[in-house]
Amino acid sequence: MIRLLTEWDRQRTIDFLRAAPEYNLYTLGNIERIGFAHELTQYWGDFDEAGVLRGVLNRYMQGWVIFGATTSDWAAFGQIVDTHATTAQRLQDNPGGLVSFLPYLHR
Repeated sequence: MIRLLTEWDRQRTIDFLRAAPEYNLYTLGNIERIGFAHELTQYWGDFDEAGVLRGVLNRYMQGWVIFGATTSDWAAFGQIVDTHATTAQRLQDNPGGLVSFLPYLHR
């Protein structure tokens, strides 16, 4: 299940992203400096059936960053990017466990 993340999700999101800081410094910095309730940024989380976070998508202005487990719902993340009112001008295509996120994008 994918949903928008809020301040309530801060600690679990940080813990998840800190498991691979080499991929997530940008997103961790956005959370620390900007937080979850700023108009320029949004975060979505993908949760498994047990409610465990397994993927995070971050939009900052027209830039998008994604990271997650191989079991994340990559197609649903792609649909968010494709249908969002803010067109992606930059994409950090380095998700955990995937060769590329690009095949999941159609716009």
